[in-house]
Amino acid sequence: MGKRLLSWRRGVAYTPPMAFHVSYEGVRCLWWEGHGSKRRIRHQAVAPLPTDTWEVRPAQLAIQNPEALAEALRRVLPAGEHPRRVGVVVPDASMMFFVLRIEGWPRRVQDQQQLIHWQLRRQTTLAVEAYRVLWQVLDVRARVGTVAALAVWAPFLDRLEDLFHGQGLVPGLVVPENIAIDNLIWHYAGRRPDWAERRWMVLHWDGERLTTTYFQGRRLVWKRTHTLTPEVDEGPTDRRTALERELRRIGAYLQDFHREAPPETILLSGPQMESLVDRLQTALPFPLEVLDVWAADDTLPTLEGRRAWQPLLGVLL
Repeated sequence: MGKRLLSWRRGVAYTPPMAFHVSYEGVRCLWWEGHGSKRRIRHQAVAPLPTDTWEVRPAQLAIQNPEALAEALRRVLPAGEHPRRVGVVVPDASMMFFVLRIEGWPRRVQDQQQLIHWQLRRQTTLAVEAYRVLWQVLDVRARVGTVAALAVWAPFLDRLEDLFHGQGLVPGLVVPENIAIDNLIWHYAGRRPDWAERRWMVLHWDGERLTTTYFQGRRLVWKRTHTLTPEVDEGPTDRRTALERELRRIGAYLQDFHREAPPETILLSGPQMESLVDRLQTALPFPLEVLDVWAADDTLPTLEGRRAWQPLLGVLL
């Protein structure tokens, strides 16, 4: 399951007709038919999850209440025949993201995989053998490969796969929320000529983890994830205070390393991010554009005449 990432640079070979967004609050399902302007929603449903479903750790996300998640999946499934191979969007805390630049990039896939694992062991403290590493080559120039790699805690992915299999489903594509949002931005705006050289940043807050992604035109420069938990964040344990502190750190980093070429646009997504705009403008003195990812509560928009920022659309478009 989930052996590849969504690409920011080109289309993917497989686009599922039905997708699930598994979040801390609940499970959302969307199944549609057709293409482009002829696309229509065949089925949509939402089911809540109890607060004890998850346990968030600094580099891991554990499913504590698999029975509740299995019941939510069952409740959102359409009756009768439906697609079996589906896309799944999961919380950011389930994965660690890395952008690796590797010299002497080999041609053989097996050699590439071994080199990526070696780089992760060298650059991080992760016990790589306990994680599944999903990766995608973004660019190769003069035998220097730029690779996006996700390290997913294997017990989480195995349990998630078992729960979907229990409902007769096969997760063909699994991505974290922040990459689904990145993909939506590319779908709506990233291919426009006026975005070809634009410097832009995406801040995504999933309730537990803040993910910051910085692009220069169509080139991914860096992606940073930070889980705001007492184990990894000093000071008050209040999430809002910790989030504001992390935003100030990001602002200081941009001033130190990107002073001559700061982001021209900052896009925000995630619950309660819009309420932080004033604080963000203090921490990040750049133009801000707010994307309301959770604009639709119990129903999904038809996508006619408006843009929709639901994360699960990041695996359907």
